[in-house]
Order: sequence, then C-alpha cells, then structure tokens
Amino acid sequence: MREASCQSPDHRPFAQRMRASVLGLQCKSTLLVVALTLSVSALVGGLFVRFAGRPTARIQQTHARNLAAMLAELAAQPLARNDEGGLKSLADRFGRGEPLLFVAICNRDGRPLVSATKAGVPLRSFSLQEAARFRETLGKPTLRRARPGIPTFLDVSYPVNAPAGQAGCPSRLIGYVRVGFDVHTMLREFAGVMDLVMGIGLVAVLITIPFAYLVVRQIVLPLDELSRTADRLAQGDLSARSTVDRSDEIGRLARSFNHMAEVMERHESRVTALNADLEERVRRRTDQLREMALRDPLTGLHNRRHFDEVLSRSVSEARRYGSPLSCLMIDLDDFKAVNDRFGHPVGDRALILAAQTISTQLRASDVAARFGGDEFVVLLPQTDCRQAEVLSRRIADAYKTLLRENLPRVSGGLSVGVAALADASSGASDALLRAADRALYDAKQRGKNRVEIAVSPV
Repeated sequence: MREASCQSPDHRPFAQRMRASVLGLQCKSTLLVVALTLSVSALVGGLFVRFAGRPTARIQQTHARNLAAMLAELAAQPLARNDEGGLKSLADRFGRGEPLLFVAICNRDGRPLVSATKAGVPLRSFSLQEAARFRETLGKPTLRRARPGIPTFLDVSYPVNAPAGQAGCPSRLIGYVRVGFDVHTMLREFAGVMDLVMGIGLVAVLITIPFAYLVVRQIVLPLDELSRTADRLAQGDLSARSTVDRSDEIGRLARSFNHMAEVMERHESRVTALNADLEERVRRRTDQLREMALRDPLTGLHNRRHFDEVLSRSVSEARRYGSPLSCLMIDLDDFKAVNDRFGHPVGDRALILAAQTISTQLRASDVAARFGGDEFVVLLPQTDCRQAEVLSRRIADAYKTLLRENLPRVSGGLSVGVAALADASSGASDALLRAADRALYDAKQRGKNRVEIAVSPV
C-alpha cells in the first residue's frame, strides 16, 4: 500500500491534538475491538464453565453415589451380623484412601457405628451426628465447601438393606453408609484449566491491542489523508489529489474523490476561460461603446466633446514644451442649398465625403471632429501656421475631386480658417478655436471655397 507522502503540518495546540486523538476514530475503533475481544473471551470462559464444569460435577456426583452404593452393598453382610470388626475393617480400608475423606457406617437411626477418616483429618470436623445433614445427604450428593483443615467434598449417604433371604429382619433397611468424596483435586484441576483459558483470553486481548491498532491505523491513515486533501481542495487548490492506492472501499473512495477533483478542475478551467473570454468581449464592447460615444455616427469622426478634451490637453502640452499647434475650422460651402435642392440624403453623402477627405489627409497624431452641422474642426500638433495652410489647400482640392467623382451634380467646395497657437495666455484653447472660427468667417465673406489664416496669432 502506498500512503500519502505530503502531509500538511498540524498547527493545533498539543492539548487539542491529544483530545482529537483520544476521541478520534483510531482510538475508538481500537477500544471497540479490545472490548469485543474481552467480551468474546468472557463468553468463551462462561461457556466453558457451563459446558465443561457442569458435566464434570455430575460425573463426580455419580461417582460418589456409586461408591456409596458399593460400600452399602459390601457393608450389608457385616451390618446384618452386627460384625463390628468387619465393619471397622471395611471403613478403614475405604476411608483412609483416595478419593474418600471419611466413611461412616450408621444404624437405622443414623448414629455412626464405625467410621474412618483420611489421615490428618479429625472426624469431628464432619459433624456426622447432625441428623439434618444426614437426611439432607441421603441419596443426594451435597457439596460441602472447604473449611480450615478440610478440603471441599461431596457428602452422600446411601441406605444399607439386609441381604436377600436374611432371617429375623422384619425390615429390609438395616443401616446407612455415609461417605465424604474429595473433589478438591478435581476443583484444583478445573481451576487450572480455567486459569489456562483466562490466560489464553488475556494473551488474546494483549495481542489484539497492537493488532487492532495497526489494523485500524490502516483504515484511519488513508481517511486522514483524504481529509487533508479535501481541505486543500476546499481552500482552492484544485490540483490536490489523494495518493491512497488500495483495492478496497477506501481505495474506491479515493479514486472517486480524485475523479471529482479532476472534474472540478476541468470545470474551473472552463469557467476561467469563459470568464476571460467574457471579460475580453466586455472590454472590446466597452471600448466600442466608448469609441461610439466619442464619434459622430454619420461621418465616423470624433464628436465635439472628445475634441474639446483633446484640445485642452494638446494646448497644455504645447505650452509646456513650446511646440507649435495649429487648428483648422472647415465648412462646406452652400450646404443648405444642396440639402434644399437634392435632399438630405445627398447632403449627408456630401458630409461623409468631406469627412473621408479630411481623414485621408491627416497624420495619426492629428485629430479631426465634426464640430456641428456642416462644420468640421482639425487639431494639428507639431504644425505651424504655414504647414497648416498647405494642408488646408490640399484638403480643399481633394474634396473637390472626390465630390466630382461621387456627386457630379453637386457643385461646391470647402472654406477653411487656419489659426496657430503663438503665446501662452490663459484660456488659449478657447482663443485658438475662436481665431480659427474668425478666419473661417473671413473665408466665407471673401467668396467661399478658399483658405484664410487668422490675422494675428492667438
């Protein structure tokens, strides 16, 4: 398995990180597995006690009862003959060996006639004279818990009947045999087995703790890596990808996450491209609208508002650097008569031809605008009055030629007023424009279709 190699540092306080670790999935899952193992071990131990302890106890009870029955059969003859010596010999032979702790042969009233105990165990400790205990143990092995000097044993009594054909016995019952069956050894062995089972369970738990930790860690670490990668993705890092490479459900989750991240990155790239394209379109459209707002819709030249802004800026620069600046005021001769005779479409066509003529004769730094009606204005930076006059005559001649080619029925020309900026007095932009307008007026008064220069500098 290949785990994440790039892990973002955890800057949380130590106490907070410890709390997160204790309450985290890894710790909880490990505790759950350990608790489950303990539960299984306890269940196995309980089932062992139930299915192994109880049958063993029943076997011991059956053994004790069978042993008591055998002694009762052996004691029948001596007890029927009142042979105390034979009874004593029988009691000593069985009472002092394994697995019996004591043997007592009693009369019909339950009073012991003879008894024998294992070496080192006093007979009085068994309370053989207690009638209640005698009746309690008759035919039913009773467990007596260990006491000081006496191990745990099964107390059982069994009736002794007279031998078949015995004369002079009005009743078949002639006495009882009472034995104490030692189960301490069996219990000790059973306790040893239980200790072994518990030890195995404890070892299983101890082995389960690191094993569960490692197993859970194999689940938590990839989930941790996925969480950190998701955080990077949420913070805008669309190149974040999970490095978990597994074939199980977590691996499928990592692959699904990476696929989702790739789709998001493609969508983000597409949206970014669309946004860039939209911004470019908006910019171009804005520029177009701005340009349209600064231009005359009929002639395509700049409008008066834009010309005023350029004029003020150009005059300021000319004053600062001492460079020449000239202005042309142009008017179509007899334009009203053209409109009246040929109609407004022809008049508009004449205006368009005039604008085309002016535009083709200018430099890139020159600015031409429709001033209003049939008047045009041209600003010529770095141009003195004589140069402006030459340009004006060229524009007038070109217009006549273009008008003759496109509107042969229309006769007319251009009147041009020329003014140049010669001083730096305040309000020079307005003065320059007024001087060009006065020169245009002079051209109109002197016969039209001519170029006039302002009488005095601005």
